[in-house]
Amino acid sequence: MTFSWWTYALQVVNFLILVWLLKRFLYEPVMKAVQDRKAMLGTAMDEAESARQAAQKEKAGYVAQKKALAAERQTVLAEARSDAAKERDRIVAAAKAKADDAMRAAKATIDQERQAVLGKLKQEAAGVAVALAEQILGASTSPDLSTTFLDRLEEKIVAIPAGERRALTRDLALNGSAVLIVTSHELADADKETWKKRLAGALGHRIVPSFETDASLIDGAELRFAHATITYSWAEELARARQELEALHES
Repeated sequence: MTFSWWTYALQVVNFLILVWLLKRFLYEPVMKAVQDRKAMLGTAMDEAESARQAAQKEKAGYVAQKKALAAERQTVLAEARSDAAKERDRIVAAAKAKADDAMRAAKATIDQERQAVLGKLKQEAAGVAVALAEQILGASTSPDLSTTFLDRLEEKIVAIPAGERRALTRDLALNGSAVLIVTSHELADADKETWKKRLAGALGHRIVPSFETDASLIDGAELRFAHATITYSWAEELARARQELEALHES
């Protein structure tokens, strides 16, 4: 077999042409596609990183906004509680002031009513005192005080209930009709006879009187039976007036 340089040369040329063709139409487009793909991947990664950073920023902003909203909420709640406390204090203060005004008004009304009642009581007490003074002065101006005392004792005897008066007359009968008449001053004989007749008439039974004097009666007289005593004196009238005044004060 003979070696042909022309054949070898043609083969070399064909190989070089094939290499050029492959480089021109296969390798370069492929490399360009790879570069383009690499560039696309780089761009996509850059965009992904940018998106991630943006997301981080959004997240941080959301967290910051959430914290800000929470802080604002606490501030609003604190202000609301403060306003509510102030309103409560205002309402309580207004109610207290109103209650104080009502208490002062009620106290003033009570004081006025008390003063009016006290004034009325003083007027009534003055009336009783004047009436008592007129009664005592009228009696003291009588020409004979013993007659005044006898009149009062006679009125007391007549006022005794019928059943008690019968028991008194039975007591007289059992004790010899004895009655001790005690006066603050000595009675004249004529006055003693008057006392005997009028008392017997008031009692409806005869009496056997005996007379004594007792200065402690302070212008008055007593009828002392065996088991009973009938008294009249200015001291008794004063005590009665005092009871009436106390009754007026209590009412």
